[in-house]
Amino acid sequence: LGSCPVDSAGNFSLTADIGATCQVILPLGPFRGYFFAEPGKDYNLVLPEKEELAPEDLLNPYFSASEIHLGLINFSQDDLNMLIVMFNDAYIPYYEKHVNNVYAKTDMAKLEADIRSMEAPFAKYSNAYFRTYRNYRYGMLKMLANQQKTRSLSEEYFAGKPVLYNNPAYGDLFNQVFDKYFLYLGRTEAGKQIYADINQLASYHALKQTLEKTGGFENDSLNELVILKQLHDEFYGNQFSRQGILKILDSLEADSRIAVHR
Repeated sequence: LGSCPVDSAGNFSLTADIGATCQVILPLGPFRGYFFAEPGKDYNLVLPEKEELAPEDLLNPYFSASEIHLGLINFSQDDLNMLIVMFNDAYIPYYEKHVNNVYAKTDMAKLEADIRSMEAPFAKYSNAYFRTYRNYRYGMLKMLANQQKTRSLSEEYFAGKPVLYNNPAYGDLFNQVFDKYFLYLGRTEAGKQIYADINQLASYHALKQTLEKTGGFENDSLNELVILKQLHDEFYGNQFSRQGILKILDSLEADSRIAVHR
C-alpha cells in the first residue's frame, strides 16, 4: 500500500486509498502482522515489541514468519477485525474435530450440522467481506475433511464466481483446490494436451484454450489465475519445460487484460 517514516518513539501514520476492503500486511521481523482494512476508516494499531530477525532465519530460504492478527485500539464490536477474530475462535474447535483426527471418517451430515452451528451467531452481520470470508472457510473445512472432491468444490466455490484477490479465505481454499492441478489434469485424455502446450508449443493461448475446454473455466480471471498458480507450482518440477513456462509468462504479461495478473 505504501511506506512512511517512523519517528524516534516508534510512531507512524500512513494514509492509503485502498478502494475495497483488503487484508493489510506488515512485515515485522520474525512476525507477519496483518489486519483487515475497510475504505474510509482509521486504524490505530497495537504492535508487538520490536524484534530483529535472527541471522540464521535471515539466510534461511524456508523461513516462515509467525502470523499475528494485529490488535487495534479504536475498534467497535461490529468491526470487521473483531468479527473475524470471533469467527476464527469459533472455527478452530470444529477444524480440530473434523480435520485433525486422521483416523476418523467425517460424517457429512454432522459436518453440515456443525457448519450451521458455526454460522448461526454470525448470520446477522451484513458485512459482505465477512460473509464471503466465512463461506470460504467452510469450503476449506469440507476440503480438509476429505468430504468433498476437488471438482465439486471448484464448481461450488470458483466456477462462475468473482475472483477475490484480497480475501485470504478465498486464497487459502483456491490454493488447496488447485494444488498440482496440471498434474491431475494431465492424466485425463483431453487434459494431456497441456504438456504439448507448455513443452513443445510454449503457447499461452493454446494452454488457455485447453484449460477452457477441459476445466470449464469460462471466466478469464479464474482461468488465468489457475494458469499462474500452476506455472508457479511446476517451475522447479521436472514435468514441464522451464523455458516453455517462461515464454508463456511473457505472453501472459503482454496479452492479459487483467492488471493484477500482469
